[in-house]
Amino acid sequence: MEHYVPSFLLVILSWVSFWLSIDATPARASLGITTVLTLTTLSSSARTQLPKVSYTKAIDIWMLVCSFFVFAALLEFAVASYLDILEKSRVARIKAQIREQAEPEGAQDIIGLRLATTNGSGELTAFCQSCRKNKQRRRSRFHGNGTNNGECSGAQKVTYENKRNSTNIDKFSRVLFPLAFSLFNAVYWPSYLYEL
Repeated sequence: MEHYVPSFLLVILSWVSFWLSIDATPARASLGITTVLTLTTLSSSARTQLPKVSYTKAIDIWMLVCSFFVFAALLEFAVASYLDILEKSRVARIKAQIREQAEPEGAQDIIGLRLATTNGSGELTAFCQSCRKNKQRRRSRFHGNGTNNGECSGAQKVTYENKRNSTNIDKFSRVLFPLAFSLFNAVYWPSYLYEL
């Protein structure tokens, strides 16, 4: 049990990254790398302490599956981080298009852009000095490709689909990883104890 308990705890520790913010890159990366390296050291220690045999031992299967789960948690962070970068660049493109379409209409004095998100959609509002002076707000809608079907005058509100895929992957992983590991334990331990 000296190898089973620490490896079990390391797998659970690797899931902590799913609850950390996607912007906490140093914390998530260091947690993932540390758990992978620690489990690798623990696995090689288990192999050296046990006698060398030609067949696959139960501890080998356990360590292999634990290593898979820890490494998969690290890969999940890489995928979520990449999708977050894509989302941020998409929002930046929409902001740039608001500025470009506002400037020809005489709203060159944009003083800020505000981003508000809800469950399935988001809204960007461009504010300028002329809007504040005239108390005018004109709404326009952007389609998925970022094109505008209305005119911009002073202020512009833009609705768009809020694709926070990185957050969705984290939420999905919070359920999937523990469930899959529990299923593995439900198969592994009865099989292992039956062999004894």
